[in-house]
Amino acid sequence: MGFGTGLAAGAANSLLLPFGDEVELLVAPQVFEPGTPLTKEELEDLQIQSAIAAFRCRDRDKVSISRIGDPDEADRAVLFGETTLPIELTAFADNGTRALLHALERVAQRVQSTILASPELSKALAHRQLLLEEDLKTAALKIKPAGAAAALLQSLFEAVAHDDALIETSLSRAGLLLRIVGATAEAPTVAVRTTQSSTSLTTVRSRLEQIIHGKDTKSREYLVIVFDAPVQDGRRVPLDAASFSLLERRSLGPVDTRHLKAVWLHLYGTARLRRYRVKRSG
Repeated sequence: MGFGTGLAAGAANSLLLPFGDEVELLVAPQVFEPGTPLTKEELEDLQIQSAIAAFRCRDRDKVSISRIGDPDEADRAVLFGETTLPIELTAFADNGTRALLHALERVAQRVQSTILASPELSKALAHRQLLLEEDLKTAALKIKPAGAAAALLQSLFEAVAHDDALIETSLSRAGLLLRIVGATAEAPTVAVRTTQSSTSLTTVRSRLEQIIHGKDTKSREYLVIVFDAPVQDGRRVPLDAASFSLLERRSLGPVDTRHLKAVWLHLYGTARLRRYRVKRSG
């Protein structure tokens, strides 16, 4: 039996709301399945291959890549025509959503293993999917996976005792909400789901400048920031792609740097590439 179902990515389920000079972006709730953990080298390979494809579409130059062995220097050497540039790579990642998903998954794993081990629960929840998400009414509570799983399981056993055909039922415990819905698979599954998430143009620009300043070191001159790429947990979070769309048609920069000569923003898996203006003082 698989843990989780469905992976949503991209900015298709997002909404831009203008508020005066500010713009806020809302992203619809999403159901996630666990990603496959990736090494730093694997992440860099995925990021640079995607970025290089975008550069090729833009410049039509012959482009080739090689690794740089010194970890204090850039990640890859990229040959653009006759010019070799040392490219540093990094991901623009919504770490808040990933931290929440990690906590939810720990709860979901405990709930699902107990369901599988219980003939009573397995029978009552056959052809059911359990969607686990943060309960917005008690969202301020810190999620404690062991306690939250125990509270939800106790509620499930109590609910089954009163109704052995649970469907379209919601249980709220320990800051979490567990929704029981119909499913085609016979064995019950537990999936994690994020509630509606949001960001703003100011937040995204501030985060970008933090990333740029953090990478602005003596050995780095060229930086590619990749949006919506998998990170260490293997996931792609829709808010990352939506954040790129928020920036795409707006003036970017300048940001002051000492060492970086050029910064590009790239949407993973597409030909979309934007230059972020830098004002170099070094």
